[in-house]
Amino acid sequence: MIVVLGGRYAGGADYAEKHFPGYRILTGYEERIRKQMERGEDPLLLAGSFVEELEEQSVLVLTEMGCGIVPAEHGERQFREMNGRVNCIFAEQAEQVIRVIAGVGQRIK
Repeated sequence: MIVVLGGRYAGGADYAEKHFPGYRILTGYEERIRKQMERGEDPLLLAGSFVEELEEQSVLVLTEMGCGIVPAEHGERQFREMNGRVNCIFAEQAEQVIRVIAGVGQRIK
C-alpha cells in the first residue's frame, strides 16, 4: 500500500493517478471516519482491519487536516484528531508515504 497525504485540494488524487497507473486509488477515507464516529465505532480498530483487506497495489489518498484552522466545535476537533491518528496508522503500515503540496509530491517514507 502507498499513502498519498495532503490537504483536501492539494492534488493528491491527481498525483496518485499520474504516478501509479494500474493501482487502485482510494479517496475519501475521512468521511468513513466521520460516519464511524457517529455510529460510536472505533475508527482506530477499523483502520487496522481496512489495511489488512487492501490489495497490495493500492494507493490510499488521505486528507491532512492538522495544518488548518482548529475548529471551534468540540465534535469537529475530535474528528480532526481522530483523522490524524488514523492517518498515522496507515502511514506506519505503508510501503511509501508521499506528501503532496500544490500537486507536487515528496516522498517522506
